[in-house]
Amino acid sequence: MGTIVREYLARIQTTAKSIALEKRYQTEIAEMEELKREVQQENIKLKEQLDGLTAEISKSLIGESKFTPDVLSGAIEGVKGKIKSTEEKLAQLNYGLNNSQGAMKKLDVYYEQFQGWAVEFEDAKLEQRKMIICQLVREIRVARGYELDIVLDMNYEQFLAG
Repeated sequence: MGTIVREYLARIQTTAKSIALEKRYQTEIAEMEELKREVQQENIKLKEQLDGLTAEISKSLIGESKFTPDVLSGAIEGVKGKIKSTEEKLAQLNYGLNNSQGAMKKLDVYYEQFQGWAVEFEDAKLEQRKMIICQLVREIRVARGYELDIVLDMNYEQFLAG
C-alpha cells in the first residue's frame, strides 16, 4: 500500500502546478455546467407542470375536472416552491461559474496540500502516513487473489486525471 501511495504522491510532485490546476479547473467547470443543464431541464418540466395545473384549475371551476380547486391549489403551491428552489440552484450555479477566481483559489489549496503530503510522506511516522492515506483514499476493495482496487478521493483523483 505504501508503494502505491508513493507512486500517486510522486505523480503530483512531477505535475506542474499550472497544468494540474488547469485540468482540475476544467473538470470542475464541466461538472457545474452539466449540473446547470440538469437543473434547467428540471425547471422547464416544473413550469410545464405548473401550466398544466393552472389549466386544470379552470376546468375544475366549471366542473369538468376530477380534482377540486383546493387540491389543485395545493399542487400549484407545491410546484411553485419547487420552481423557486430550482431557480435558486441556478443562481448559485451561475454565480459559481462566474466566480472562477474563487474556484482557482480552492484548487490551489488542494494542490498545495497534496504537494505538502508528497514531501512529508517519506519522513512521516506511521500514524502520520495513515492520516495522509486516509485523506487520499476513499475506499480500498480486496478481490480474489488479494487484488486491490483503490478508489482515490475525487479531489485528488481529478488532479491526476489525464
